[in-house]
Amino acid sequence: MVAGAQVVAAQLKKIGVDVQIIQEEYGVWIKAIIKPNFDFDLTMNVTSGDADPDSLLYRRFHSAEKQWNNDGDPDVDVLLDQGRAALDPKKRKELYDQAQRLMVERATQIWTFAPDMIDVTQGSVQYRQHFTTAYYGFRTVRLER
Repeated sequence: MVAGAQVVAAQLKKIGVDVQIIQEEYGVWIKAIIKPNFDFDLTMNVTSGDADPDSLLYRRFHSAEKQWNNDGDPDVDVLLDQGRAALDPKKRKELYDQAQRLMVERATQIWTFAPDMIDVTQGSVQYRQHFTTAYYGFRTVRLER
């Protein structure tokens, strides 16, 4: 992440934004994200349990959570609450799609970069999952020889 932070800092400097890079131990970073002290403006890492919209969106964007990157939006809150309660997968998708459209329209966050995720495995590695959240799913991996 340090190299990525240096690239982002160099790019931001071109538009007049000075950046101080602080590298923290992962546990310290997690604590700052979960119980935000608002002592930073930008982070280079995101952790998510899996690709379910509730685990990815609720903690980061529902105003009840008061995360570092969220001022709260009552309209988004309603959609996230409804998505959390819905049992029908099609209805959940519709609700989370609506919530994400609102977040894009209202610029809830502005991402400065998106990392390229490139994985290489041998042909004997089967059933490997790669989630869009950069979470590696190895539960179904097996080796065929």
